[in-house]
Amino acid sequence: MRIGCTLPLEFVAGSLQFGSDDRWEEMYSSSQACLTVLKELGVDSIEIAISASSSVEHIRNAVHNILDMELGLTVHAWLPTQVDHSWLDLWIKPISQKACENGYDRAIVLIIHGNRALTSLSPAENTQRTVRNLQELSRILENEYGSVTFIPALELCRSRESGPVGTTFDEIYRITAHVGFEHTGICWDIGHSMSNYLQQRDRYMPSQEFVEQVVHTHVHGIGPNNRTHFHISADDVYVFQCVDMLQSAGYTGVLNLELYPGRWGEPPSQARKNIERSIRCLQ
Repeated sequence: MRIGCTLPLEFVAGSLQFGSDDRWEEMYSSSQACLTVLKELGVDSIEIAISASSSVEHIRNAVHNILDMELGLTVHAWLPTQVDHSWLDLWIKPISQKACENGYDRAIVLIIHGNRALTSLSPAENTQRTVRNLQELSRILENEYGSVTFIPALELCRSRESGPVGTTFDEIYRITAHVGFEHTGICWDIGHSMSNYLQQRDRYMPSQEFVEQVVHTHVHGIGPNNRTHFHISADDVYVFQCVDMLQSAGYTGVLNLELYPGRWGEPPSQARKNIERSIRCLQ
C-alpha cells in the first residue's frame, strides 16, 4: 500500500492566499516546499478536489506540479445531477490532457460522492439516479478518455441531513454492484465509517465483499463533537484495524490522508507536526 495526502487545489497550483482557512501556506510556505517534504516522508500520491467553482488554470497547474514531482495523482470530484460531455470536457479533459503531456501512465482514481438525496424522491429513486449517473460517467470515461485510464470510485459518505446517497457499507456495495464492479470501485472513507458507527448509523466494520471492491481510501481521525478529518495517532485503533483488513484482502492502493487542519484550532507549527505524525503512523 502507498501513502497519499489530500491538498487544496489552489495551494498545489500555487495560488492559495496566505492566511486562508486551510492553513497549508502557513505550515509549508509554498506548494513546492510542501510536496518536497511530503515526498521525503514517504508520500507517493497527492489528491486534489475539484468543484464547480474550480479554475481550469488551477487544475492544469496543480496536475503539472504534482506530476513534475513524480508523484501519483488522484482526483476528488462530484457527481452531476446529469452526467454529460460538457461536464467531462470542462473538468476532466484538462486533467487528461495534462497527464498525457507529462507522460503519466498510472490510472487516475476519480473519487465521487453519490447524488444528494432529494426529499421529493423515494430512497429507491434517489439510489437509481446515482446508479444511472455513475453508469454514464463510466461509459464516457471508458470510451472517450482512452489515453488516460480513470477509475471511478464511489465514496462512503458521512450520514447527515440532506447528504448524498451512499452512507452505509451495504448501500455503497449495492450501488457499485448495480453499476458493475468492472466499471466502478469503492472509496472506503475510514473516518466517515467511524463517524457513522459512533452515530449508530451503521455497523463497525464492512463485509469482506465490500473490502474486496475497495480501490481507494480516505484516512482521517475523529475530533471533538464527532468532527471528521482530524489527524491520526497510534491510539486510533479503528484506523489500523481497517488497514489490517485491507491488507488481508490484498489491497495495494493508496491510504490517502484527507486532513483538514483548519478544523483543529492549532497553531501552524503544531498542525504541521500532526500532519507529519499522521504520515508516519501509516508507514
